[in-house]
Amino acid sequence: MEEGIKITKPTNDTKSEQLANGIMICVGSYNDFGPIGRNALSEQFSEQLENVHNVNFYDSPDILKKKNFLGEQLRWTISTVDNFNKFSEKLLDCTALVVVGKDKTTGENISFISHQNPFEILNDKIGRKFNIDLKKRLTEIKERCKAGSISATIVAGKYPKKNMASPFATVEEMRKDYLDSIELISNEIELTLELKPTIFNGPKFVRNYDNIYFDNEKMRLYLMRPEVNFNIESFSISDIDKEKKKWDKD
Repeated sequence: MEEGIKITKPTNDTKSEQLANGIMICVGSYNDFGPIGRNALSEQFSEQLENVHNVNFYDSPDILKKKNFLGEQLRWTISTVDNFNKFSEKLLDCTALVVVGKDKTTGENISFISHQNPFEILNDKIGRKFNIDLKKRLTEIKERCKAGSISATIVAGKYPKKNMASPFATVEEMRKDYLDSIELISNEIELTLELKPTIFNGPKFVRNYDNIYFDNEKMRLYLMRPEVNFNIESFSISDIDKEKKKWDKD
């Protein structure tokens, strides 16, 4: 694990990008990462190892409490702020947030990851609880990190095509949930950390899930997707209208 995740083949199906303050994001299709790309992350990077957190969206309240995570089962999960590597699996409609910075005392990287369902965090009553939890973690990492060292990125999520309606929501509703949720998260980050998070590689346009793994020491985020969006560069929420016009053409 010290060497990080291996991309199994250097093909045109992968792309990487360096973000502000040092985060390197590597995105590829499942096959580019071998078995862990689709279904073996939790097997290879078990929490039985001493320095790995599984940011599990499906954990029960008792498990979340035991791990000192914040969240509500099947709504959102936010890890602790520490120097552990972190991963989260099966982000279908859900988005993930990764925030990392340099600890004032130790000089090492510390980070947290969140995994949240857009529909749930936009609910008036439930969303207020999410905002409290998110602000708590953002405030903690701000207080613990050197000024100017923090970086944040939002990944995953789904922006369904016109033929992808579900029994529970229309395509328009699901699209709006994605857009409104990344705006909500971006605004809270900008308010608390005074920086604009990067939205990397945009949402999915297919029915499947993303997996992510964050190598804390190397500040490297691996995004494993059913398809890589080669026509989408990093953008901030202020550019969302321009990006959305491209997506709506499909």
